Amino acid sequence: MPFTDALSWIPTWAWCLVIIAILLYLYGVWPYLTTPISLPGPKPTPFVGNLLEMNAKGILDTDAAHVKTYGRCHVTWIGRRPLINIADPDIVKQICIKEFPKFVNRPVLVPLSPVQNAMVSVLKDDHWKFVRSILSPAFSSGKMRKMVPLIQICLDRLTENLTELSKSGKSFEVKSVMGGLSMEVIGAVGFGIETDVQKDLNDRFLTMAKRVFEENALTKIPVMMSLFFPFLKPIFQALDMTADSKDVTDFFATLLNKTISERRQQPSARKDLLQLILDSSVDDLQETLTDKDVDVNALKMDKLDRNKKLTDTEVVAQAFVFLLAGFDTTAAALSFFAYNLAVNPECQEKLIQEIDDSLQGAAPTYDNVMTLPYLEMCLSETQRLYPAVRGTSREASEPMTINGVYIPTDSTVILMNYILQHDEAYWPDPKKFDPERWSPEQKAARNPYVYFPFGIGPRNCVGTRLAQMEAKMAVVSVLQKFRFVRGPETEVPLKLKKGNFIQAENGVWLRVQSRD
Repeated sequence: MPFTDALSWIPTWAWCLVIIAILLYLYGVWPYLTTPISLPGPKPTPFVGNLLEMNAKGILDTDAAHVKTYGRCHVTWIGRRPLINIADPDIVKQICIKEFPKFVNRPVLVPLSPVQNAMVSVLKDDHWKFVRSILSPAFSSGKMRKMVPLIQICLDRLTENLTELSKSGKSFEVKSVMGGLSMEVIGAVGFGIETDVQKDLNDRFLTMAKRVFEENALTKIPVMMSLFFPFLKPIFQALDMTADSKDVTDFFATLLNKTISERRQQPSARKDLLQLILDSSVDDLQETLTDKDVDVNALKMDKLDRNKKLTDTEVVAQAFVFLLAGFDTTAAALSFFAYNLAVNPECQEKLIQEIDDSLQGAAPTYDNVMTLPYLEMCLSETQRLYPAVRGTSREASEPMTINGVYIPTDSTVILMNYILQHDEAYWPDPKKFDPERWSPEQKAARNPYVYFPFGIGPRNCVGTRLAQMEAKMAVVSVLQKFRFVRGPETEVPLKLKKGNFIQAENGVWLRVQSRD
């Protein structure tokens, strides 16, 4: 009996299911078999890649295990997309500095709303260069000085809150308190509005901001489907099925559009970030910045209207990215800073002495906090131990080989700053909080490409200077009146969450004692 006759009893619909199953399986494994990447790495699971392992172990532990097993350069998979993970400082330098024109863009793997698609953090090529050219002058040292009075008002409210907490003698979750400060600064500087969220934790401005970070985009069907079936991404975007929550985006967009409309008609004398962006043009870049601030040459474009300004949608998008990049990360950084001082009281006392000797009780400003070397050392060491994210990403615009590592076109490169900043080869006893690592002698002797908490090269975080100024002013303002101390709830060492953002799993619980 012929083989085909033996199978003739199987109905047509069953054959269709078998064929569909085979095609679906081939679709799920095809990139793993055909992508021309020869780097070692863990075996991917069809469709999901290595997401299951990352979710089970946590990204930080998974990264550490992979570097130990597969080396400083290895490949992992997010769905069907390869990630080339780099923990080699020489390759980091090549990608971010020498070969930057080939790695200008960041990958965008999920559908985003029109506002989020206009953010400087996700823009590509000349559009990114144009918006970055507008934003960079607003973050110059001269412009930072103009924002100091707005931040000082927020710091006054912080010290009022800490006074009450010190009187109670109870432990408090530091990030929630610092989150109120961070949100007020963003409101005052980025959105041009005054809020009092440090007194009212149920304030709608703060509540909506928290939702941006508390809602996990990976639980949303359009996001997951876009990772596994990338061709669906433009369809989801067209249907407005995106990673963000529409009501949250609409809330901030409505708020900003009203302020922008008013200021277009009547520019404000208020020197906040929003007004500086509205006033800026590309032509301000060369006049305002030095090469130390940003590589101006990296922002050059072939065709450029020197007097062009941002559209309202682009302005809204930059304020929104300021919220995304500045709210939770600044609150987390301040909570980690406070934790390091509380569990290392000898460092705290040395910092207090420096502040007292230098400022003599004066309020913190841009200029006087920048004259405190030990403060800079403590902040750098905190950001080494607890950067905002585990790595920064780039996308290759063309195929190339760097130090023997082949990187195909459109592949995603992850520069593993958390791994490098905890690498024993560069940081003896890497888990220890040791500000002396940042003495001029030790800093000069160390490879500069093993530390980049704000990214590195022309596409680093545009708001780095503002974030550091805010953090320094906050710490100085607090330590002029209080000390951070451990409480019975203080977890030592801190357990970190499993996700991409570096956060304390159980919060940072401390007490404050009045220096009086």
